[in-house]
Amino acid sequence: MHDAPFPADARAFGATDLAAFRGDALAAMVEERPSLWRYVSDLLSRRLRLALLIMRDNSVAPLPERIARRLLGHALSSDVRGLQEVQVRMTQTDLALMLGGSRSRTNAAIKKLERLGLIRAGYRGITILDLPGLRKLAGPGVTAY
Repeated sequence: MHDAPFPADARAFGATDLAAFRGDALAAMVEERPSLWRYVSDLLSRRLRLALLIMRDNSVAPLPERIARRLLGHALSSDVRGLQEVQVRMTQTDLALMLGGSRSRTNAAIKKLERLGLIRAGYRGITILDLPGLRKLAGPGVTAY
């Protein structure tokens, strides 16, 4: 069972670099160059921390806060310094799936955030109009994805 392939899905919006290693190949690489363990362990610990934060958010945070946290996390993956508006390329359906919520509830929460002037939903993307306001709603601890 442990030798079975681990399935994963990924979507990229824009230019993306991706490296995928088989477990045995990664083990051989770090065995040959032990200094790589520092980078591998750092990457794994950041990913685990992010996964735990997302799980916590999806189980206890109200939907508008979860939306704010997820949009900010994606926005912070890019350089947002000095920008008045930040475009996050994802559909509302994608966002609902990420948040573990229904499309209709997610859409209603997005409409509420639009009425507050924080975001604007458009075709295949959501624009953050008020970054400080969305940060306030999201609360502390939002990190880039």
